[in-house]
Amino acid sequence: MPPLAPTTMQFTLDPEHIRRQITLRRAATDIKLPMHERLKVHFITRRAELLSNFSLTAGAWMMLLHGCSAEGRDQAEFEALKRDVVEFKEWAEEGLQALQRMGLQEVIAQGEQHMPDDPQLVAAMRKMLGIPNPKDPRDPTRA
Repeated sequence: MPPLAPTTMQFTLDPEHIRRQITLRRAATDIKLPMHERLKVHFITRRAELLSNFSLTAGAWMMLLHGCSAEGRDQAEFEALKRDVVEFKEWAEEGLQALQRMGLQEVIAQGEQHMPDDPQLVAAMRKMLGIPNPKDPRDPTRA
């Protein structure tokens, strides 16, 4: 079967609609919008899930946008929109990483009984979080 010839289609894209979606999602997740207390609890307790979904959404937007092109004076606006979507994805992923670091800090704060058994992993976690290693107990057999 011969390869298919690429086809093109024209469509209208409203970059401000996507930017409004980004702004709304960020503001709601960061609780910068006026909202009922119960809704605040929702955004706080489901932050990781929301950020993960936003990262996936931004990835889908990026896939779509990177398969498109703009003509004439729309090229600069189109490139700016792609950068805004990439920035949104980075924001979501950085938020997820921050939550993971907080979870690791909590594990360390709870004490060594909750730490993994691998000393190299524990040392790497402490280094990543900027937490110094506790002093090793003194070895009574050494002078």
